[in-house]
Amino acid sequence: MIERINSWQPKFFTFHVLAMHLLNEESAYCIIPRQWRNFEKLLDEDEDGVVTEKEIENAKEVLRKARMKDA
Repeated sequence: MIERINSWQPKFFTFHVLAMHLLNEESAYCIIPRQWRNFEKLLDEDEDGVVTEKEIENAKEVLRKARMKDA
C-alpha cells in the first residue's frame, strides 16, 4: 500500500508545480512568454467575463496616452 501512495506523489508534485507556478500567468515564476499570455482579466473592466469593444478601445486609449507621455 505504501508503495502505491509513494508512486503518485512525484506526479502530483510535478502537476502542482506546473499548474500553480510555471504555467500560471499570475505567478512570479510563470515561464510563458509575456507576448503569449492572456490579458483578458486586465481588459475586463466590469469583471463580467466578457471583453467588450468599449473595453478594448479604453485600453487602446490608455496605450496612446502612455506613448504620448513618453515621447
